Amino acid sequence: MQGIKPSQHQNILKALEKFNDLVPHFGTGVSEDREEFIRTKAAELKGTYDYYQLLLKELEQCIQSYEGMHESLRKVVYPCVRKMYTKSKK
Repeated sequence: MQGIKPSQHQNILKALEKFNDLVPHFGTGVSEDREEFIRTKAAELKGTYDYYQLLLKELEQCIQSYEGMHESLRKVVYPCVRKMYTKSKK
């Protein structure tokens, strides 16, 4: 699984910020439809990135929970298995 690189996201946000800063002074140089497309996709991109961050946090919590359960179960099961294995060899 590949994640979204924060630097990549920051780069596009900087470009959009420059776009928004320059529009009032120079216009967009593109049609209104194209400008609307840019603004809509930028909003969708931000929302998707925020959702990705939320899912990533949930995944990290799930991994920590799994590792904790795994460790506690391992501490109980392994000694029991060793004890039973030793008894079976006698």
